[in-house]
Amino acid sequence: LSASVGHPSMAPPFILRALVALLAMGALGSTTDDRPAIVLVVNNAYSRLFLNFIRAPGMRHMEGWDVHIVCTDGMIQKTLRSVGWECRITAHTSNVPARVYTRRIPYVMTLVRAGRDVLICDVDALWLDDPMPLLLDAANNGAGIIASRGRSPPASLAKFGASVCMGFLFIRGSVPQVQAAMRSLTRPMQEDQGSFNANLVRDGVVWDEGKLQLAPSNHTSYGTIQAPRKSHAGLRIAMLPHTRVMRYCPDHRNLQSDGVIIAHCHSGGKKQFLKVKSLSKRGIWYMDDASIKPYPQPRAPKASQAGPKRSLVGS
Repeated sequence: LSASVGHPSMAPPFILRALVALLAMGALGSTTDDRPAIVLVVNNAYSRLFLNFIRAPGMRHMEGWDVHIVCTDGMIQKTLRSVGWECRITAHTSNVPARVYTRRIPYVMTLVRAGRDVLICDVDALWLDDPMPLLLDAANNGAGIIASRGRSPPASLAKFGASVCMGFLFIRGSVPQVQAAMRSLTRPMQEDQGSFNANLVRDGVVWDEGKLQLAPSNHTSYGTIQAPRKSHAGLRIAMLPHTRVMRYCPDHRNLQSDGVIIAHCHSGGKKQFLKVKSLSKRGIWYMDDASIKPYPQPRAPKASQAGPKRSLVGS
């Protein structure tokens, strides 16, 4: 199923949110699926990153997940189909990263309201191993929102010691209190990571260990959302260890042997060629062409690399 909405400049934000939510409901099919869902947002500017993402060694662990790919232009649909994948929904927008990522929150919220557990994952957050044991451990310790650590925005970094990175964020939508929390934490929503963290600061979080660490962290940290007089007051939130879900990666090629499960290596910019260069330097660029030209055309993978053909529509 494919559907589209207009360019962001053509309608007010609240109308766009409503349209994306309605389109998502049509794309979701049955909402009774009890598998956790993964939401990926992909556009043509990041096409080679997606082709690299599906070659990562931990991708075999994604078989038990319900994958939802939100495409933001028509060209990426062709690229995905060439390797046996499909867009669950197409919501056209510009290639400006802030605009692209606004598309995932309305879609994610449709899943959360349906009681689904949802993982938001960037296409440069590579699966080197299975993250499920780490997520289950945090969930079993009472966390309803389970996040990776980042540095942006600066206000959250200063307040908490680390910010929530939206590039790898697990939301337990099967928990009613989490649904209430997400309604609050996504309003207002200008740019997803900046707004989500600002809303966390607004609602207040007290961390068990006082102030978080970022890069040195080797354990899951827990905190409690205060949110006075709100229904999600008392909700537990977890920050995963940076040593396992890594954002600021060392310049060497043995991340997997170091026990890194998710490598979401910061590249110093959002352009695809910068990300390709960063991944290549760390030995986690799995394409047979590590070109770092600014705007390379996506190349069809070799038959031996493509893997089994699969459809994500209506699954």
